[in-house]
Amino acid sequence: MPTIATISKKPDNRPKQGRNKQYHDLLNSRRWRDLRAAYLAEHPLCEDCDAAGRTTPAEEVHHLAEILSGATMEEMMALAYDPANLRALCADCHHARHGKVNRKEQL
Repeated sequence: MPTIATISKKPDNRPKQGRNKQYHDLLNSRRWRDLRAAYLAEHPLCEDCDAAGRTTPAEEVHHLAEILSGATMEEMMALAYDPANLRALCADCHHARHGKVNRKEQL
């Protein structure tokens, strides 16, 4: 019988439920919403599209270093709220950064 190969990730010994709640609490905080709005106001165009010579409005803010890569809540907060860790992106570029299919490709 054929077997299906799976991609294994590095083991993560951190408790998933607590980490996900912390992550969601950070992204639902007033501080994040205010920082996100300010960042988009300062960077109204998608930074990835701009680098490729296209002009596309930014709709989302991406964290370059993942928030969940922080080992403690303090490290997660530092990653979440550091403007140097942010990039303004259109939805398609944001999806591409996360390995998702672009909306334009679905049409």
